[in-house]
This record gives sequence, structure tokens and C-alpha cells, in this order.
Amino acid sequence: VWEAWLLNRDVFCAFNDQQIVTYVLHRDTVDGPDCVAVGTTRLPYSHTPLTLHDGTAICLAQGGKLTPVRLETHSIHGDVRNLTADQLKLGFDQNIALKRLRDAWMLAQNINDNKLFEELGRTALYHLEVDLACRCYRQIGQGSKVLALEELSDIEDHNLLAGHVSVLLGQYDHAQELFLKSSEPSAALDLRRDLLQWEQA
Repeated sequence: VWEAWLLNRDVFCAFNDQQIVTYVLHRDTVDGPDCVAVGTTRLPYSHTPLTLHDGTAICLAQGGKLTPVRLETHSIHGDVRNLTADQLKLGFDQNIALKRLRDAWMLAQNINDNKLFEELGRTALYHLEVDLACRCYRQIGQGSKVLALEELSDIEDHNLLAGHVSVLLGQYDHAQELFLKSSEPSAALDLRRDLLQWEQA
């Protein structure tokens, strides 16, 4: 069952008689497309999910009655002003898992913890969301990363962009593979030169 809410279009669920499993499709990452299971929710007896909207599965129960079941992966929602510190952190973690990175940014601002901005920045990089990653690193004062990311903002070649992001994430072998597939394969040579790895160059 695919999520009907447009802002969560990469979320879908599979189910059996006992549970609903929530999955997220990552269309664009450093590693290419990926699909990840992010959590499970107990399915009440004799309920069949028909549709999914913003984390609520509408299920057909016995007797033809429609019953909403809130997914555990979406348990934190609503006005952030009414949430406790633990709920804010759980909401942040859920939004990261669901790839709702803009919502995670808003929660990180409310919590105001540099570790969360660092985590969100790395996640945004993994998903090739350079602008959001730049905002995160600017927020925690990592000027060198901000400058490096600003240089990537105009790159249109997916493999070239993913290669540069892999370098920032410390994944040098993967970066080399991506550079070699890109429109600028000489970037792989530049990488090994910068790392003083002459044999690989």
C-alpha cells in the first residue's frame, strides 16, 4: 500500500495477518536507489489495510467497518510546542528514517543540539540534498564543509556530484568508482593525488 500523501510519496507498507511493515524508497542517494524497512506496527485482528495517508493506515475490519491504525513509524505528529524533549527527539529520529528531512530540520531547530544537525547534515549528504546539508553545517559552524558544499551546488552530473559527496563522507573507493563513471573521470586521478596515493593514481 503506497502512501497517498504527496509529501510522503516514497513511503509504502506491506502487511500480513499480524503486522504492517513500513518501507521507504530512496530514489536518489550516493549509493543509488535503495529500499529500507524502517519499522513495524501490530495489525489488529482481522484488519486489512486499504489505503495509507500521512502515516495512518485505513483498514477494513470485520463487518465492513473502516478503522484507522496509526503506524508506529509515524507516532510523533502535531504541534511541536506540545511535545516533550523525548518526543521531539523521537520525532526527529522518525523523520530521518522516513526521509522527511525538512521536518527533521524544524525539530532539530527546536531541540538545538549540534549532534542532531551533524546527523541531519550527513543524512542530507547521503540523499544528495546539498542545500540542506549546507544549512546544517552552517548552523554548527563547520565553515570548511559549507565552502566545499557550495562548490557542488551547480553540478548536474549525478555520478560526479555523488563522487564529491562520497569524498566528504570519507568513502574514497566509492568516490573513485563514481568519478570514473562521470563526465569528468579525471576527478578520480585528482582524488588519489590529493590523498597522496600514487599507486592507485
